[in-house]
Amino acid sequence: RDASCRMYATSVRHLSRCAQQIGLLSSPGHTFAPQGGRGALATMRFPSRVAPRFRTAVSATREQVLPAVVNEAPTTEARDFLAEAGEEGLIGPRENERYMCSASVARWSNHNVDQSASIISEQLRSAPDEAVPYYAYHGFRSGTLATQGAIGVLLAALLANLSSSGGQGSGAGFLNGIVPTIGERFRVLGSECVGAFADDFDSIRQGKYRAPWDMSLTHRQLRPSFIADKSSKFLREAASTLGRRGKAGELGAVDTSTWLKSPLFPSYYGDTHHFQTDGWLSKGSADVYEISTETLFLGRQDSMQRSTLLPIHSWRKQAGVLKNEGKGLKVAELACGTGRFSTFVRDNMRAADFSLVDMSPFYLEAARENHEYYRSFTGRSKVTGDVEYLLAPAEKTGLPSDSFDIVYCVYTFHELPEAARKAVAEEMVRIARPGGVIVMTDSGQLGDRPEYDSTMGNFYYFNEPFYDTFIQDDLGAYFEAAGAKAYEKHVRSVTKSISFIKNEKAAEEEADGVDV
Repeated sequence: RDASCRMYATSVRHLSRCAQQIGLLSSPGHTFAPQGGRGALATMRFPSRVAPRFRTAVSATREQVLPAVVNEAPTTEARDFLAEAGEEGLIGPRENERYMCSASVARWSNHNVDQSASIISEQLRSAPDEAVPYYAYHGFRSGTLATQGAIGVLLAALLANLSSSGGQGSGAGFLNGIVPTIGERFRVLGSECVGAFADDFDSIRQGKYRAPWDMSLTHRQLRPSFIADKSSKFLREAASTLGRRGKAGELGAVDTSTWLKSPLFPSYYGDTHHFQTDGWLSKGSADVYEISTETLFLGRQDSMQRSTLLPIHSWRKQAGVLKNEGKGLKVAELACGTGRFSTFVRDNMRAADFSLVDMSPFYLEAARENHEYYRSFTGRSKVTGDVEYLLAPAEKTGLPSDSFDIVYCVYTFHELPEAARKAVAEEMVRIARPGGVIVMTDSGQLGDRPEYDSTMGNFYYFNEPFYDTFIQDDLGAYFEAAGAKAYEKHVRSVTKSISFIKNEKAAEEEADGVDV
């Protein structure tokens, strides 16, 4: 309780500081002071010298945000498409027969939060020494991110109302829809967290992969200074990002081009996906990316991404290379971003050599820093494999053919146009060695989570220009056409992993070819 109060006080100070920086408060000495120490927008009081338009905006924000927050309602086009396609026409169920599907595929297709809660209760009873620290850490993290996310949404709506005439802006309008309140939205997200964490811990207990290395109380992410820095950056970015989305809703379109132009970039890379500041092309963007995405998913992103490790574990077991910390293995991640997830992969193969590829030098620098911290924190004598960083598009990495035992790509395909998805799949198959494993982890698609099918396409409106085609694209067909056979499929919350084994025959046919 005391920790929660301190965290709330810190959040309020961050909100005040943001307001001062953007000129909402008339004096740097003013702060927001919730009545009775309770943190609800409806009970906030403000200094008497606050500009009158601030009070008008607060009232409008209460009316807009408190009654309804989250996703847009299903569009008529979505309803018509789903009705015409039928369940058998959706890519999720249609592709299942080609893969060895884990139990998670059926379980998440009909997700039951009570069942997941029962699993957690059993885990706490049967393995308390491992389960209690795991759930204490993830519960605290999710609670903190939930508070931060709510403040970010409220701040964005408040700013939208301040900038609109008469305090009637529509900055939060795009959030209205399928669930009626902020509390209901967090209930939905919370049920997703419960299921994702139950699956994650079950995989850890079965020995599929190690417990997250960052759960230690001495990790930097639990330092007050680190939390304060990331939270303040997130709040500023949330206000900017949601503000741009609000303007897009009002005006029909906004300029989403990046500040840096180059013929070296594919055309799609010049767009600021998610309306994020600078797209992928600044240190500021790289600094706020992890906290932004984890807040979006209420702290379950890491657990969802770790489903990537499941087919890798199966392949290593079948290949007889589970021991020796992956010594002798070569691993490549395409579009590695800030490198956070690759530290979890590396922690399960500490002697393997990694090649991390990305088009953003700013994100590659963040990846290098993350891996330096990981190795220093874990112990340099324990982590013996090397890491190389390559500035290149995922479609054309320049890496040698038939060279990597493990190739994976996480949360990238939904950012790509169809031609680029095909090209990246072909590149992943090309650089994998014969018999090597290839894993593509990304957002679930139509049919993977039927309860979300009617609203899934609305993510397109958060400046995801290729998401509408992604959710029904047969991604596996690209890999199979390039010379790989379907392997395993796993689903965890709103994420799925499909994997492949590179064909021996395909490798022989490529032997006389020239590397890209």
